[in-house]
Amino acid sequence: MTIRRFLCLALGAGFLASCDLLDQDSGPKVAGTRLDIRHSARIDLPFVQADQTLQLAVPKEIPNWYQVGQNTKHVTGHIAFGGDWIKAWSVDIGEGISDGFALLAPPVASRDALYVMDAAAQVSRFDFNGRKIWSRSLVPPNEEIHGLSGGGLALTDTALIVTTMFGDVWALDLEGGDEFWRVNIGVPVTGNPMVNENMLLVQGLNGQATALSVNNGETLWVDLGIPSSPTFDRVGTSAMADNVIVYPGIGGEVVGLKPNDGGRLWVDFPVFQRTDSVLESAPTLSASPVIWRDFALVSARNGSFFSVDVTTGKRIWSLPFGLRDTPAVTDDVAFGIDNDQNLRAISLTDGKLFWSISLPEFENERKKEGVIAWFGPLIIDEKIMVFSSHGKMMEINPLSAVVEDEKDVVEAALAPIIVSNNAFLLSRDGKLVAYK
Repeated sequence: MTIRRFLCLALGAGFLASCDLLDQDSGPKVAGTRLDIRHSARIDLPFVQADQTLQLAVPKEIPNWYQVGQNTKHVTGHIAFGGDWIKAWSVDIGEGISDGFALLAPPVASRDALYVMDAAAQVSRFDFNGRKIWSRSLVPPNEEIHGLSGGGLALTDTALIVTTMFGDVWALDLEGGDEFWRVNIGVPVTGNPMVNENMLLVQGLNGQATALSVNNGETLWVDLGIPSSPTFDRVGTSAMADNVIVYPGIGGEVVGLKPNDGGRLWVDFPVFQRTDSVLESAPTLSASPVIWRDFALVSARNGSFFSVDVTTGKRIWSLPFGLRDTPAVTDDVAFGIDNDQNLRAISLTDGKLFWSISLPEFENERKKEGVIAWFGPLIIDEKIMVFSSHGKMMEINPLSAVVEDEKDVVEAALAPIIVSNNAFLLSRDGKLVAYK
């Protein structure tokens, strides 16, 4: 049975409904007043001033970006960039965001080489000047790609690991893109793989976590999770420390797993709020967990943002709003964009807020038209930076919460990666754009 037939028989075609990651301008225009149905209610959260002073760590240059969140803990920290965000070059990577297609895999980079995957499972390598080195399609001969966007990328020292919605996990040679090995786990693979030394972890649409050997793709262990419907939204990637994996299940659970055998240490089920939105009613965790010191930060997009002890799973503090994207963490503060487009600065000590500001929700606020998706944030050059689907980048002062600058960039599909003083951003129309 093909993966497409599996999806249609098991889940039907309803998963193509409302998603802000798909083409917002397609189809006929309907007359009348347009209402924002993404949220059933606004979160009425009293502002609590944090007890301690907000501080940022010293910015550091990042030489590589191996996977989602740059590393297995997803702590990007305070990034040194030093550029003026001047567009250096732009190249076409293939299929962008449109009806039936979504860009869900951030680029990865190492040793002056960039690796990207378009919305149609085509993988390419570029150098830092935008020159294409190789490209190959990972669509099986008996499959059709339309409506099956998903999967992701990660790097080891010698291979590019690629997952696809066809259930395949590939290890490709970095130099020429040739196949080292390929395995199929039997169900669509959602989200980006997590890679650590000799092991990689992928998530199936049936909720199954599968650990594979980096060397040959051999199955090391499996954890059976809770299944979910297909999604065009991002799916969180597992985080890993020395003795624990924090696994964001596609069915809504968060699980602490032992890296050596997949044994369960703890399970948490975030509270999800009732909503009229098809997209936000799904229990999928779109923000990847972050491991910071001896605790993990977990967010349910339509629910809560909380801190847990990585060993026991005991909650330390919890806030009644979810984050859509992975928070940026440095020292004892996290910055994140919640479900109502509020950018919040949160003390990691006690979960209290340093500050909160609202980001624009619509290109035309009066008519409630043109929904804006914000990505990030990232902490770059002593500023908090967020990137939008309508081609704007905002720079916010982390101490005063004042928007200090706004720049025109491409219409972002995801947050950029910053490597060796270069910023690389994927656009909604399938371009890889470099900024200096």
